[in-house]
Amino acid sequence: MNPRITAMIENRQSRRGTVGPAALFGIACFAAFASILWLARGATFFNDEWNVLETRSLSDPASWLTPHNDHWHTGLVVIYRLIVESVGVAAYLPYLAVLLGFHLIVALAVFHSFRPSAPWWGLGAALLILFLGSGADDLFWAYQMGFVASTASGLWALLLLRRRGRPADAAAAAQVVLERDERRRLAVVAVPVLGYLLWFVAYGRSVQAGVAEWFNPSSLLAAPGFALRGVANTVGGLSGLGDLVGAIIVWLGVGWLIMVARHGWRIPPLLAGAAVGTVTEFMLAGLLRAGSTTLPEQSRYIYPAAALLLVGLSTLAPAAARIPRRAAINGALAVAAAIALVVNLGQLADAAAKFREFGARTRACQPTAPFIDGGETVELAVLTCYVDGLSSPAPRAETD
Repeated sequence: MNPRITAMIENRQSRRGTVGPAALFGIACFAAFASILWLARGATFFNDEWNVLETRSLSDPASWLTPHNDHWHTGLVVIYRLIVESVGVAAYLPYLAVLLGFHLIVALAVFHSFRPSAPWWGLGAALLILFLGSGADDLFWAYQMGFVASTASGLWALLLLRRRGRPADAAAAAQVVLERDERRRLAVVAVPVLGYLLWFVAYGRSVQAGVAEWFNPSSLLAAPGFALRGVANTVGGLSGLGDLVGAIIVWLGVGWLIMVARHGWRIPPLLAGAAVGTVTEFMLAGLLRAGSTTLPEQSRYIYPAAALLLVGLSTLAPAAARIPRRAAINGALAVAAAIALVVNLGQLADAAAKFREFGARTRACQPTAPFIDGGETVELAVLTCYVDGLSSPAPRAETD
């Protein structure tokens, strides 16, 4: 048979094999979006969100660029203020809807990374991300749309590296140093790096003052341990097996990478990039949070790391598909995914209850809430009231 005809037939069969998982993925996205919004009923603004609501304005572009907690979050500020100006602050669900929109883009990246070699594996991985209870902060706290949107952008940049041409070159900004053939695309890294450096010089004075504190001896010594715990917590949370088993899996993975390197075998660049990226995330968090009460197992750190690791692991799917007894492997993976999904669904429900409780107590502290008074007073008043068990109600403020 003509090779071109054979290739066309195989391509058509491959597409047919992905229709079922793709349809189920679409249904799962709708279910995740609707169920998380329903679980989040009663949640409201808290913590860092008050800074965006009280001190930033669409009419003042300079306020978009001012850092908050040493972070540059212009995109987040603009999105929040657009929602404020269009629907106000009486309801929290519109803010969560935007967050979940970015969340679906992350799940799509995870699902797409396994296609076309292992679409059913991709569906299982996407389900874990869609209902990632171990990363619930990034699903119920709208302020985390900055984390989730960044995760989505990074994952799709990695996936675009698989393509050729100028659009892919323009979108991809990572992993290029891990493969010789991709080093010609190093120029794409220069744009975001230069943009950040310009902002850092112009607006990052408070950040510049803290750099010395980040890189002091105690922080440098604490960061590796923070990173190891963070990666173990991510694997443990993603698998539903807990931190101890997560740590064992991580060390087994490290051993496998060492063995591969010693034998001169090729490590897939995307897998290597995912591993390096995950460790880097927790190393940076460890440097910035050293000496604070922040722990690496906090779910807002687990979410981006889990998505990145799954995309990295997708590179092993083609090789695994050629292993004998594939049916047994698929069955074992299906059982593992089911266990992980059940555990994460339970964590998702527990986290939702905590966010609803916080929302109820916040409204009790502020009968007229949510409101904005133009100053950084609401957050402190709400938290004081919350901690004191409603004994110190927040003062009423004028809305703007």
